[in-house]
Amino acid sequence: MTIKNQEYSTFEAQKILRINRGRFVHWMRGGFIPPGRDVPWGKGYKTAYNLHDLYSIALYKQCVDFSLSRSVAKRYMEYAILKGWENIINEEIKYMLIVVMYYEGAKKISDVKEQAIFLKNDESLSQRFGLLRRPVNVFIDLQEIIRWVDWKL
Repeated sequence: MTIKNQEYSTFEAQKILRINRGRFVHWMRGGFIPPGRDVPWGKGYKTAYNLHDLYSIALYKQCVDFSLSRSVAKRYMEYAILKGWENIINEEIKYMLIVVMYYEGAKKISDVKEQAIFLKNDESLSQRFGLLRRPVNVFIDLQEIIRWVDWKL
């Protein structure tokens, strides 16, 4: 069971999400993941993340793991943040679809359709212009990300 208002340190966030420290710090300093917020700690401050930040970082990580460039991964993470994690949970939105315009020889996916498509269930996938037949589209199961993060807590 997760506590909505609980905050997690940078160390706790990287441990929960299984991201090595160097990679996490690079993403944080590069502005690729949510900045968290500064909270008093001793004589200084530390960065703290809430539960929705953890969901966003997990989504970003999955996008990067699917070979999307960091800037594209950030854009799609921001679409989920704009949609709102509470809305994603309450509306039972299952997938985020990223329509990829892929070309031969590309090492990272950087040319994608501008908007994310949010889908509620498996049935809505097959109703989308044959998108299942295009092997380069990226389907991200948002509910699985939420379940995984909640389970790690």
